[in-house]
Amino acid sequence: MNAFFKQFDWNRAVAIAIAALGTLALPAMAAKPSQGQDKSYSVEFLLPPTAIRPDGTLHANPFYLAGGVADDQVIDPPVTVIVYVKNEAPPSTAASNISSFTFELAPSLVLVDAPTCPRAQCTVSGNTVVVSNISPPIQAKEVYPVTLHVNTCVVAKEAFISNVFVFTGSQIFNGQPFSLYTGDATFPPEQTLATRSDVYPFTTAVKPTITGISCGNIACGQEFIIGNDDPSGLAYRVISGFRGFNADGTCSLTSHLSYFVTNKLGVADSSALPDSSKRSVHFVWPSDVTSTPVFAYKVTKDTDSAGPIFTLGWLLKTDVPPVQIDASKLQCNVTYDASHEPTTLAQLPLPTPYGVLTQDVKANTKQLKVDTGGNAPPQITGTGLPIMVEGERMVVTSIANSGWTVTRASPVLHLAGKTVASTPFPLLDPTVPSPPYVAGTPAKMCVVWTDGTGTSAWVIDGSDGYVRLGGF
Repeated sequence: MNAFFKQFDWNRAVAIAIAALGTLALPAMAAKPSQGQDKSYSVEFLLPPTAIRPDGTLHANPFYLAGGVADDQVIDPPVTVIVYVKNEAPPSTAASNISSFTFELAPSLVLVDAPTCPRAQCTVSGNTVVVSNISPPIQAKEVYPVTLHVNTCVVAKEAFISNVFVFTGSQIFNGQPFSLYTGDATFPPEQTLATRSDVYPFTTAVKPTITGISCGNIACGQEFIIGNDDPSGLAYRVISGFRGFNADGTCSLTSHLSYFVTNKLGVADSSALPDSSKRSVHFVWPSDVTSTPVFAYKVTKDTDSAGPIFTLGWLLKTDVPPVQIDASKLQCNVTYDASHEPTTLAQLPLPTPYGVLTQDVKANTKQLKVDTGGNAPPQITGTGLPIMVEGERMVVTSIANSGWTVTRASPVLHLAGKTVASTPFPLLDPTVPSPPYVAGTPAKMCVVWTDGTGTSAWVIDGSDGYVRLGGF
């Protein structure tokens, strides 16, 4: 598989970008333009459709390499994002020129080199970017870009800037401050990463569309790595794993799924931080697929995390934050002890086809007729073997020549030819407080393995999952 993240020498690209920007042209004015007030600004955080690559050529942004199989794609960072600041002061208002500003980049994004700030000085401390000594300053109605190169894909709404401050002085917090202006139809403020249907200098009345950055397209059975280009190269900043079969055991190698990951494994952490800044992983794919994809991936805590606890939660496709459940209460149906880490696709208990139905299964059917294709039927242990047929979870209590005897909680009709598959997901324990999740229904995430210290874990994720690490 192509390497996901590599170090780049951006000196040439930065030089080309600065030369290309040059002295920025003023946007064309409408007959009756919207007028800001003196010392007002607007700001947009955008993902441009094209960007200069390290070899000095212009390419689509983000840039993707071919994946492990035909039609798969693998993101090839860095990705270019741009913070545009517009001086909304009326024209010919010299006292309202912008000479410095600052903003903070979300912890979901990591810079791989210094920002590009035309005719100014740029400094970065942590995730705070300072643009100072802009000379000549940003004039009235001028749009000024700060180009950033980040090393990652990210879930929509989880890449943003905050704490934007703008000043007349050449140093931040010197001179007079500017206030945010929201009345410019051609440049409405948007601090969450977005795209626009037009291009610089943005003279069209258009609202930016919030976007994520896809990690690529991946087929069933393929491996992925979501890394971090930070010079320290810390192992805990890498997420690796596999896409398995869908939850019902079906999947074609031509089913290339676009997926998104927010990797905040490298951020400083504390329970006092807002959720948006806590050390975590968020794994998501489009919700309009016909059969639920399932992934397995490994996450590793930083050494400063408090205690051995992982928590899991899955988003219910709403704006309500996921409820976090102690991962010790969400063990997969098959698990490994600390000394036996699963490292291959075959070792992970992802959904696996057992066979196909040879007869229709009606709502009152208690026995399945299954063709295993000559393979031995699965072993039944304990209280029974959980299986999935389409979206219905059943438990096999015995297997004989006459068929597979099952118990069913929510029976529905299944036609002959449908796949019978294993499932890794346990039922939610009624003793675990879990609203809005429903006790007695299948979990959407579970833990396969943790190491002896609780530092690393393998997780199986079947639904827009969050893994929270440390700081409890």
